[in-house]
Amino acid sequence: MFFSFFNAGKMETLTTSVTKTCLNCSAQYQEHQQFCPTCGQSTHTHQLSIEHILHELFHAFTHIQTRVFSG
Repeated sequence: MFFSFFNAGKMETLTTSVTKTCLNCSAQYQEHQQFCPTCGQSTHTHQLSIEHILHELFHAFTHIQTRVFSG
């Protein structure tokens, strides 16, 4: 979000940034950051759905199978 105002004849632009809290280490980070600057955890969060859970189960199963049958 940008706010502009005039100060002594020149225009200045101020930026306001929202800080969020890392769910992994409770450190503060800026909303635009993709990773926590303290622990490196991804800041992307999403809601779990049945499709997401099934996808993760399928992904985990196929990776286990390739390790078991590959040698």
